[in-house]
Amino acid sequence: MVASDLLVLNVTPTSIMKRKAVVSDYAWYPAARITNKLAEPKYHDSQGNTDPTAQIDTTDVIPSGTDKNGNPTYDASGY
Repeated sequence: MVASDLLVLNVTPTSIMKRKAVVSDYAWYPAARITNKLAEPKYHDSQGNTDPTAQIDTTDVIPSGTDKNGNPTYDASGY
C-alpha cells in the first residue's frame, strides 16, 4: 500500500509545516510501482496468524469502562 492522502510536510530546522497537495479531481493517479519485496507486517506471522493489535504499545492504555471509583474512563463524546 502506498500513501495517497496528499499530505505534504515542509520540514526546516525551525518549523514543520503541514500542507495538502492540490491535484486535479479528474485525473487518474499513476499506479504505484513496488520494486522490492515488501517486509512482512508486524501483525502477521509466518504461520499466517494475525493479531492487529500486536504492534500497539499498550503500556499506558486506559481501558474503556470505569475506574476504581466508578467514574467512566472515557467521555461520552468519544474524546
